[in-house]
Amino acid sequence: NGGAAVLHRQVKSRPNEGDGEWKQRQLIINTPDFRIGNVAKFNAARTTTQTVGEQPLYVTNVSFNAQPFDPLSLDARWQLKDDKAAGVALKSRVLHSSWAFCDALELKYHFTESEVAEKSPTILRHIELVKNPKKASGLTVSAGYLTYGADGVESDPAPMVKLSIGKESSILLSALYSEFDEKKLTVWEEDPVVSVTLKHSPGKGRSVQFKYQDQQGRVDGERGIGVAFGALGGSMCLGYSQNALGADGKTIRRADVYDATYAREIFGDLNLQLRLLYCDYVENGLVDQHYNIKLDGGTEDRGGKLALSFASGELVAKRSGVTMLPGSVLDVSYTRKWSDRGRLSLSLRRETSPDASPDQEGDVRGHLTYTLDF
Repeated sequence: NGGAAVLHRQVKSRPNEGDGEWKQRQLIINTPDFRIGNVAKFNAARTTTQTVGEQPLYVTNVSFNAQPFDPLSLDARWQLKDDKAAGVALKSRVLHSSWAFCDALELKYHFTESEVAEKSPTILRHIELVKNPKKASGLTVSAGYLTYGADGVESDPAPMVKLSIGKESSILLSALYSEFDEKKLTVWEEDPVVSVTLKHSPGKGRSVQFKYQDQQGRVDGERGIGVAFGALGGSMCLGYSQNALGADGKTIRRADVYDATYAREIFGDLNLQLRLLYCDYVENGLVDQHYNIKLDGGTEDRGGKLALSFASGELVAKRSGVTMLPGSVLDVSYTRKWSDRGRLSLSLRRETSPDASPDQEGDVRGHLTYTLDF
């Protein structure tokens, strides 16, 4: 019932500079789950990583899960990371627990302790009370605080309050005040996060939203409004924001940003989408315009299937491992079938040089294939 034990050995090697070779061996041992009646279970794992010419790294993990009675659940983990090369042994203990008072009210507790040998431990405590009503229009509240201690000094509690009430078909109000990062569980060094959102959506494709957010690092708070409605046989979305996040999702953009999107079907089975992003920067008076045009649809055996897209500037799709994106990208593809014997496939991609490197050459690639079955 506890599953299987696992013994896994892996060897990696690759040519090194000169005539040498880099080699690494890794041994992983996982125990099955050991059960304590029907209320708890635990397991253990150990990983040994040995790189030729270096000291080994040992990582030991022990996990424990329990639900001694219905409202209470516990999830604990203990880890020892012994890095012989760095001469450091790090112990860490993590505990997640929750107590469900009822279906709509739950108390959560998170505890983390990290300790390096001969040094004071680092301790983090996070307590949160969550209320989720059964009715969609009810009041949802999440409130808690976080404390952090290191080198024998503990910080003041950092509070967090998050609530929402109503529903989008009438009016939905969401608000947040937090002095720490909810994902990383780290205290903000300066200003807390304050966010208020008001949204009304009476039907599909129709909505209006107001947003305000302020946090550390901002010269001024973010203000925004978004509207969606039907227009010209399709759907239109218009947005305006000040001091919003830039394309990287991290940097505050000191600009007035106008965002417009229009989408509709044309000629029966073709989908058209147009987008314009207009940025008017406050500090230097520069203006940037970015475009995204998409047209796709059709069927291969009835006139062919077409997909066309053009994107420029910030609207160029990001690719993994690529740090400098092209200034614009044009993609065209067309496929056509004749009965079950013949098929034509055409694709074309054109990339212009990145805006930051105008001297760099662009790229044009095309591919044409015709297949005929006998």
